[in-house]
Amino acid sequence: MKILTVDDDPVFLEVMKIELAALGQKDVRQAQSAAEAMRLVRKSAEPFDCVFLDVMMPETDGVELCAMLRREPATKSAPIIMVTVQTEIENVDRAFAAGATDYLNKPLNPRELRGRLQMVQSLARGAAARTQEASRPRPDISDPLPLEGVTAGVSYLAMQNYLLKLRTMKLFSRIAVGVRIANIEAIHKGKTASDFHGVILDVAEVISEAFRDGPKMICHAGGGDFVVLLNRIMGFNRDAVVDALAVKMSELSELYARTGEKVPVLGVGPAVAPGLMLFHPADELLTMAIEEARENGVTVTYGTGQPGGRTRRAGLGA
Repeated sequence: MKILTVDDDPVFLEVMKIELAALGQKDVRQAQSAAEAMRLVRKSAEPFDCVFLDVMMPETDGVELCAMLRREPATKSAPIIMVTVQTEIENVDRAFAAGATDYLNKPLNPRELRGRLQMVQSLARGAAARTQEASRPRPDISDPLPLEGVTAGVSYLAMQNYLLKLRTMKLFSRIAVGVRIANIEAIHKGKTASDFHGVILDVAEVISEAFRDGPKMICHAGGGDFVVLLNRIMGFNRDAVVDALAVKMSELSELYARTGEKVPVLGVGPAVAPGLMLFHPADELLTMAIEEARENGVTVTYGTGQPGGRTRRAGLGA
């Protein structure tokens, strides 16, 4: 794999290089600032498979650099792992909101580093498979899809890693809400991968807009399932969200009706709290939210409204 490590401390960069070499990774490039990292990314003939970023750097810090890298075509989907001594929840939130895939604390633990590299290799295999899938007439309905460009959108893996990080910090300040596209099989039928992804992005943006206080994160978990993470202290008013979704979906249905496309039918589950889940898998909260939406979801009903300036996602027919 081709790896980029960014840290203003040259000693730590050397430590990273040694640790990565011990794990069989010899193609490692280094940068001591955000500006140098951006130059390496933009001039590289082959994209980086993974980026490790220090959070605390002068001028442009690692979180800002993470957001910059997510705007670069070569790194918009690459795993970005933050490496830092900071453990405050605010910094963890900032990192994942900027597009981080995972979060490691200094000093490095070789076992944790090995686990991250295995994750990166798994993601690389999945990305290659999705590239092949994109040219086929039928996409795989079960794949979690990225939510680039969606407000508060993150990958399913990033949300899993975020919850794992909160669990290790013994923080249970988030609740999860599942939102389900009930007619996902009918929507999926006959669509190309890009068209199906376009529908997922449309629905994700509608969900993001419907949560009045703003979600912490939204992910697509595969098929017609989405999970929204919220601040526990803010609570969750399902009736208000269902009403807001009805308005937003009325706008979207007008656009879909023009091309004869099936309009997604949404169901919203109750909020699920983690409780003391120290001994449960990191993604159990996500699984619980999805199951609640399927079994106890409230269906969003709406009529055809006005577009209200909404635009279609790339990949959808005009």
